[in-house]
Amino acid sequence: MKCSIANCFPIPIYSANRNIDFISEEKTIIEELLKEKTKNRNNSFSENTYVLLHSSLQDIRIFCEDHINNYVKSVMQPLTPENDIYITQSWININKPGESHHLHNHPNSIISGVFYVSTLEVDCICFKNPNTNIRNNITYKLEHQNVYNQDYQVQYVKDNDLVLFPSWLEHMVIENNTVDSNRISISFNTYAATLGDRRTLSSTIRG
Repeated sequence: MKCSIANCFPIPIYSANRNIDFISEEKTIIEELLKEKTKNRNNSFSENTYVLLHSSLQDIRIFCEDHINNYVKSVMQPLTPENDIYITQSWININKPGESHHLHNHPNSIISGVFYVSTLEVDCICFKNPNTNIRNNITYKLEHQNVYNQDYQVQYVKDNDLVLFPSWLEHMVIENNTVDSNRISISFNTYAATLGDRRTLSSTIRG
């Protein structure tokens, strides 16, 4: 029997590594910013939600911006530079032993990112497969998991990794099952300087 299966509209998950050690100044300011935290269900995040504006974290911000620009050029490929994507809010997450991060997405954002400061021995971020919505009304056992029927795609991460993804994509972090290690990351959202086109009456430039 001849047949074919096409992968229709894949979801881009972008990753890169900074390949340098954290400097003491970066670690110090991250620890300082985490002294004031807000509880978020099963984990906590910094009360400061613009942490990448801090002068001590500018090298991390520049690294993230460079790869955001590369994501835009490689994936989105806008016709003009007027669509420049910029970082909006940024915050530090901490998962202590026994803590996790619930399934969520990022509203009012185009590309979201996570930069990993301190990871566990085997660590990951889990992306929910939107295609599994087809199974909402039926239940059956899987003989084998594949890219079409699996509920989650696991992206393994380590210190200094950056992961970029479409902001609408739901994701979560599994429980930190260590005894005395914290998972620490910097998350951020982005938006475009301008969107649309005046000729098609879709521009977001203020009139």
